[in-house]
Amino acid sequence: MRAKIGSVEIEGTAEEISAVLRSLPLGTLDHSPLIESAAKSGKFVPEELAFRVLKRRPLSSEQRPLLSLLARNHPSWTSAFELQKATKYKPSQLAGLLGAFGKRVTATNGYLAGMWFFDQEWDYEQDCNRYRLPEGVLNAVRRAGI
Repeated sequence: MRAKIGSVEIEGTAEEISAVLRSLPLGTLDHSPLIESAAKSGKFVPEELAFRVLKRRPLSSEQRPLLSLLARNHPSWTSAFELQKATKYKPSQLAGLLGAFGKRVTATNGYLAGMWFFDQEWDYEQDCNRYRLPEGVLNAVRRAGI
């Protein structure tokens, strides 16, 4: 996986790239005070940035049902198994889809390290991750007509 930070491109696993992005000082990328505030508090991306993530280029035919299912299930959690069913993807394909979405987020102007697009946690009973949309992202998904 690759990520571009300003004019520098880095390569590694999603975890390695996330670690690098989280280690960057505030101000590394263009941002607004609202986005800077979200990054400092380690919260999720604010609604305006989430909207930019969704609208800056067309979503793939698999990203749309993923976001749609997460929005429909809000505020409940959605398991990776349910996301696989919605996208008709195998586990490794879903991981790739989420990685591609992560690249979309980090490549959007205004993204700062420490902000997250999805809320996620490990479900020990189902032995998989489960996901949900934070409020700001949910609002952006609805504004984008997804």
